[in-house]
Amino acid sequence: MDADSQRDDSSSTTEGALRASIHRLHAEGYLTDTEAAQWEAGLPETMRQSAYVVRHLTAHWSFGAIFAFDIIPLPLGTISRVCWTVSWRVIEMCRGRWDHATVHSLPVMAVAAIPVAGYLAYLIPLRSRSAEAVFLYANHFTYARYQCAWPVFLECRSKWIANILGTIVPTPEITAANPPNDPLPTGATTIADTSDEPAHRNDETKEEGPADQSR
Repeated sequence: MDADSQRDDSSSTTEGALRASIHRLHAEGYLTDTEAAQWEAGLPETMRQSAYVVRHLTAHWSFGAIFAFDIIPLPLGTISRVCWTVSWRVIEMCRGRWDHATVHSLPVMAVAAIPVAGYLAYLIPLRSRSAEAVFLYANHFTYARYQCAWPVFLECRSKWIANILGTIVPTPEITAANPPNDPLPTGATTIADTSDEPAHRNDETKEEGPADQSR
């Protein structure tokens, strides 16, 4: 699959979908009125500047959907992410596009090999372009997949995963005017730690809310 020709998905990176994530961050108190307005106004430019990185970011996200119910007892999602990153570094180096090759860096490869955290490995090069974009795309990912904001998602991870992700994604302070008292809506999917192992191996795992998963 050529990342340069990969289309945006309505559930991932279209402008309308990202605006919906900004509105939700504002409603849950993670952005002030002014911040939300500024982020919306700057969204077209943010998307333009981050387009190359985001194409690879969404490619990693797609591996989670492709291998979510794979019956083979292998971490195919993790293997695919690492192979994708290594392959594209080689491709861009052969093309002589060094600025693009640096996107597929050793830190990105290392994080790509970590379950759960690997889906967000390409947020690392995105930080040099826009810290706001990193927080927006991280929240967009957790809203789409886990129905909760990024800070809530982090609280439900194991400590070592949360530490890794916390160094990648900057988290702003919650605005006092509208704190997110109930960030995980009724009926939302559980966000317990997952790996790239086939879904059937976790069939006996009981679904729990965010508070229960912190054990």
